[in-house]
Amino acid sequence: WMFFPLVLQDDTVTRATLIQFLEEHQIETRYMLPLLNQPVYKKLFGDLEPEYPVAARLNQRAFYIGCHAGMTDEEVDHILDCFHTFFRKHA
Repeated sequence: WMFFPLVLQDDTVTRATLIQFLEEHQIETRYMLPLLNQPVYKKLFGDLEPEYPVAARLNQRAFYIGCHAGMTDEEVDHILDCFHTFFRKHA
């Protein structure tokens, strides 16, 4: 276990805002990058996003939070608390 994937469903919340909040609370994040985003695919095939709307949405709305098999209950609780705090403020 290295990353836990998440996809924002609420279009009123930006991924950048949530990621900034999580990072400020010491929760590691990474963008999820669909294959059509990889430089080699862009070079070979050009902009494929219009043809693959699900991948395009993931490109804009998806990300990972860092995790590992040795996470403590306290670490998981911290992550959950941060999500609850963020969404209470942005609801």
